[in-house]
Formats: sequence, structure tokens, C-alpha cells
Amino acid sequence: EAAGRVAKVRRWLANRFIAVPEFYQPLITEVLQGWANKHVYVILDACSVNHDALQFVRLSLSHCCRALPLSWLVVAGSGLIGLEKCDELLEADVRLLRPMATVTFLADRGFRGKKWAQKCLDLDWNYRIRMANSTWVTLANGARSKLCDLNVSPEQARYFQNVRLTDDADWQCNLAI
Repeated sequence: EAAGRVAKVRRWLANRFIAVPEFYQPLITEVLQGWANKHVYVILDACSVNHDALQFVRLSLSHCCRALPLSWLVVAGSGLIGLEKCDELLEADVRLLRPMATVTFLADRGFRGKKWAQKCLDLDWNYRIRMANSTWVTLANGARSKLCDLNVSPEQARYFQNVRLTDDADWQCNLAI
């Protein structure tokens, strides 16, 4: 339940007996050494705590259907989290992930935007970022539409190459629905 989740996170953050980075570091190092020259997925997600007064942002390594935390931070306020608040978090993990053959960054629509995609390209990472259904796209043939108006049924998968995102059509990518 929400109240229990908030209490659990609050106790974890306030536990003076556990130096959390030092607690996880040996496990993270061991896992990553075993994955040198492999393809890995990292997941960025956030959860609101304290009645949306704080957001707990975590970058995790996807491993056996689990999320192994690599780094995290606490951000005041609610709403979308900008790249500038998480830039240091990503930069710290670049060093950890350098031995990997490829890294794919996964994020939900709370981290949408071309700044996130550009940061991934700057870090030499692939990316898959969910977009809101109300996002405007310009298809390769020049047709403009919102994602929700592309008429892709839930049981269908469609792929669009060389799509331009946003109302300004200023970010080119490939789109999977």
C-alpha cells in the first residue's frame, strides 16, 4: 500500500547503520565484471513519496527480471524530472558501464523529451523512451498526427522509421507502437 511504501523508503533513507552506496558497491561491481562486453539494459524510474513532496529517482541495471540499483537521488517536488537534475547520476554510471558492449537506456514517459535522447546519444547509449499518446509526430511521408491517432490496435505492433517528434518536428528517431 502507498503508506507502507512511503514508510519503507523513509526508513531506508534514514537508516544511519547502512551506508547504502558501500552496501551495494561490491554486488554491483561483481555483476558488472561478469557482464563485460555484453549488452545491458539500464532503467530510469521514479516514485513519489511523502504525498508527492519528494521523488525518488533510481537508475538500475535490469538483471533476471529485477532492477539492481546503480545510483539514485531524491528530488524535491512532483511532475516531470528534467535531465539537468539527473545529469550527474547518469555521468557517474557511465564509468561503471564502460566495459559493456552496449547499453540501452529504458525510461517511461515521465522522462520523455529530446534532451534525454540526446544525452543517451552523447553517452553512446541506445535508448527506448515511452512517449505520451498526445505527442505529435511527423512521419517520413510528411503526414502529421498524434500518436493516439495512428490507429494502431493493442494487439498490433507497428514500426515507423525516420519519424520526427514534437510539434516542431525537430527530433528524428524510429518509433515502435
